[in-house]
Amino acid sequence: MRVILLKDVAKLGRKGDTKDVSDGYARNFLILQNLASPATPENIKKAEEELKNKKVQKEHEYEGLHALRSALAERGITIKKKSDAKGNLYAAISGEEIIEALKKLDFPVPKNLKAKMIIFDSPIKTIGPHEAKIILEKEEIKLQILCEPNS
Repeated sequence: MRVILLKDVAKLGRKGDTKDVSDGYARNFLILQNLASPATPENIKKAEEELKNKKVQKEHEYEGLHALRSALAERGITIKKKSDAKGNLYAAISGEEIIEALKKLDFPVPKNLKAKMIIFDSPIKTIGPHEAKIILEKEEIKLQILCEPNS
């Protein structure tokens, strides 16, 4: 029986693949567990459209990433935080604060950018210039951060 995988299946294939499997395996396991659907012309067309939509979405994300990279190449961001007299911050700068600062400065922030994608070499706990990396898939963007005391 020919099936279209709805999810990744170990030792069989990835989501969207069309595979030939035994009738019993298809009916009693794959279809029953919602891991696959029969490869009817309608289902094949639906799977191709999903694949096409994902490809378009990836291209948009990639364009957003390049727009962010070019905007960050021109300048970094400045974050104001409360600090003591020695220049130590009361709280380290988080990924969420960096995303908010990027949005506030009208940088083209990709929709899929999450705080965990912002990597620090060490926590930012002092006033002054710092560097972080934004990692989206296999792309890496360097980000210059200037931390200033909040008056």
